[in-house]
Amino acid sequence: IAEFDKYCFIYIVDRKKNLIIRGGLNIAPTEIENVLYRHNGVLEASVVGVPDPEWGEGIVAVVALKEGVSIEKKELQELCANSELTSIKVPQQIEFWDELPKNAVGKISAAAAPYRKKSYHSMLVPARAVKATFRIFNAELLSLEV
Repeated sequence: IAEFDKYCFIYIVDRKKNLIIRGGLNIAPTEIENVLYRHNGVLEASVVGVPDPEWGEGIVAVVALKEGVSIEKKELQELCANSELTSIKVPQQIEFWDELPKNAVGKISAAAAPYRKKSYHSMLVPARAVKATFRIFNAELLSLEV
């Protein structure tokens, strides 16, 4: 999944496989993670979809806090609720861990975290350099099929 700016740069923000499908809506975990990172006390955040019998997938956020910081789950849920996220994108469950497991490169490890079924990349690529077929969902969001 990618976004492009006014200078025709494409930002690859997530993988299509990482989408959380909740109530028929496709939700990119990075969208929620970016909101969680706005809180000064959040060191690391990871968002995944877990099976939910009513909605298809529920949203779980796993958060590591900065040293000496104490945050209530409700505070982070309110942060998400008061952001640009719609109510269906607010995590139902938030777990606090001392630190999130990482791979050899230092990225949050998909395999080591019990909730983490997926991982993501974020990189900047000039639009003219991307050789991929894409379909426009709306004026700002693209889905790259490579």
